[in-house]
Amino acid sequence: MESIVVVGASLGGHFAVENLRRAKFAGTITLVGEEPHLPYDRPPLSKEFLRGEWERDRLKLARKSYEELDVELRLGVRATGLDREAGEISLSEGEPLSYDGLIIATGARPRVLPGLEPRANVHYLRGLDDAARLRDSIKKGDRVVLIGAGFIGLEIAASCRAMGAEAAVVEAQDGPCARALPASLGRFLTRIHEERGVRLIYGASIEEIEGDDECIKAIQLGSGERLAVDQLVVGIGVQPNIEWLEGSGLALENGILTSPGLRAGEPSIFAIGDVAYFESALFGERMRVEHWTTTVEQARHAVKNLLEGADHPFEKAPFFWSDQYEFKLQGAGRVRLEDRLEVVSGSIEAGDFLALFEREGRLVGAYGVNRPAELVRARMAIERRMEFDEAKASLIKR
Repeated sequence: MESIVVVGASLGGHFAVENLRRAKFAGTITLVGEEPHLPYDRPPLSKEFLRGEWERDRLKLARKSYEELDVELRLGVRATGLDREAGEISLSEGEPLSYDGLIIATGARPRVLPGLEPRANVHYLRGLDDAARLRDSIKKGDRVVLIGAGFIGLEIAASCRAMGAEAAVVEAQDGPCARALPASLGRFLTRIHEERGVRLIYGASIEEIEGDDECIKAIQLGSGERLAVDQLVVGIGVQPNIEWLEGSGLALENGILTSPGLRAGEPSIFAIGDVAYFESALFGERMRVEHWTTTVEQARHAVKNLLEGADHPFEKAPFFWSDQYEFKLQGAGRVRLEDRLEVVSGSIEAGDFLALFEREGRLVGAYGVNRPAELVRARMAIERRMEFDEAKASLIKR
């Protein structure tokens, strides 16, 4: 193998090229990215960067320069097609790129709400430029309305309060992160935000939008309530960037269908991060994981399989975190709302706890607030496929 192309110059793409060099791959590496920026870290965009506490330089992912890594950068360029037979990637500008190995890490983009397409005061937060524009737009005293009470919406709401702006969160479901968190954890998140002046409106729909092509003035909810808007942020989830692969012959469904080892159809192509819809050997189901830690681990795993010509299954448990005010919420595993929840340490009400989730006698998930060390151990127990009672005993006795 003489040349490897990595498409997607964000978290997964960056760690793919780092791991290729760390594994002593001596051939040509080309990193293609649609944004003009060098790869940067995204989690601070809704928090430290948005609040003005961090500047752009602090977001850089590279420990070594890409010159030191001997990586050819093609930034500000989109991949527009894949010819598997020819082993080529077509680009929005320039000649096609030939490859012997290909790692696809094109990530995802925000879902756009019809009628709320981006305009002067309507924002979708995904990239650095989005965050910079939002940071420059929010002024003290502004009325910021956020559509969607997922983690991104709640983190931005917390940042708005820190910036001296008002924040109202409109959510169609009956609670925050309703598809991912049990009701007791949702109530905890609701309480900490309401105590800090965030208004949360659940079970809501948007009936009417007031404004023009330049600016939104207000939104009217199905209840009849009217919310005046200075800045509006939409955070209703993301969709994987896979349109450029249509007609390539790769299986596309909720991302790129891969093997348990992240292989996408043939030994020379792998998909990682937000675009990888992989068969999880650990949980026995297909999943697409949009978490930082999983993306980094998949980059390492895909590189190993690509260079070895192998298809070892990826068996790491999903892991996420969300910083809101002084609370660090972390989760591991694959939780379903019907799984049995048991708080084994601390209390949800106090905002300091470890909760475990049981399914068919097995530990399948763990959530905690301000319990980072315990979450790491719980994740290891999930990956070892431990029975619930055994895992609980091992975690409590510590």
